[in-house]
Amino acid sequence: MRTEAKLKTILFDLDGTLINSLPAYILSFQQNIREVTGREISAEELASRISIPTPRILEYYAAPEQIPGMVARHNELMRQNADLITFYPGVPEALRSLRAAGLKLGVVTSQIEGELATTRAALGIEDVIDVWIHSDMVAHPKPAPDPVLLALEMLGEAAGTAMMVGDSIYDLGAGKAAGVRTAAVTWGFTELPALLAAGPDLLLRDPAELARLPWMA
Repeated sequence: MRTEAKLKTILFDLDGTLINSLPAYILSFQQNIREVTGREISAEELASRISIPTPRILEYYAAPEQIPGMVARHNELMRQNADLITFYPGVPEALRSLRAAGLKLGVVTSQIEGELATTRAALGIEDVIDVWIHSDMVAHPKPAPDPVLLALEMLGEAAGTAMMVGDSIYDLGAGKAAGVRTAAVTWGFTELPALLAAGPDLLLRDPAELARLPWMA
């Protein structure tokens, strides 16, 4: 484990890290794909794709010319299913504890702009998060470093005092490529062996651990 400078900034993935949005996603994707193609896609298959942006997921099931309309429909369906988006237990309290400790907090997500607008409205943590980065804001989303670097630029903070926290190899890859410390959470959508293979600096097994990260003191 590295022993660098004190943490000033923590960047969080959203889906599978701070929130369980899987039920909303699965219902929205299933209905959307059924309406356009007539295909029935299993929840298990869709769950395996959640860590990449929605347009890329839809490309598995529809022709390129169908994607823009399906993205618009997806945003509509996510708004309809917003009541299924929930925090993991202990997450809001952990975020407020980190804020009280003086850290800057950001969200770096693969959600597209429309999805994130719905999620932000559902969560009600605008007073806690300093910057929100969605995949439409960068040319290359996670696992490229672009969204992490953009968050740091907007916050005016350096990579050496930041950490990326996420539940997927894409989160960890983006963090490593950007030169920040990385923490993998085990309660999300990725199996433990895959997370360990990605080589995170820290492994978190309970959301309450978010409030007492190393390097804070």
